[in-house]
Amino acid sequence: MQEVQLKENPLGLKVYINGIPDLTVIPKEKAESIFAALELEISEYHEKRSALLADLRNAEGESPNVLLNCLEK
Repeated sequence: MQEVQLKENPLGLKVYINGIPDLTVIPKEKAESIFAALELEISEYHEKRSALLADLRNAEGESPNVLLNCLEK
């Protein structure tokens, strides 16, 4: 067994896997579904991020340049 380190783990749980997944055994239909779901999540993330940046740029007063620089990276 191998411990997997998760980036976001608010409960501090330890996660273990047994071996390394073999992606070649995933049926084509399942793989396409997984890729479509990932594509949707990436698109939604990009849209939300773009909207946040636009809101920050359109805000009245001084633009928070430090925050904008962090978000644009």
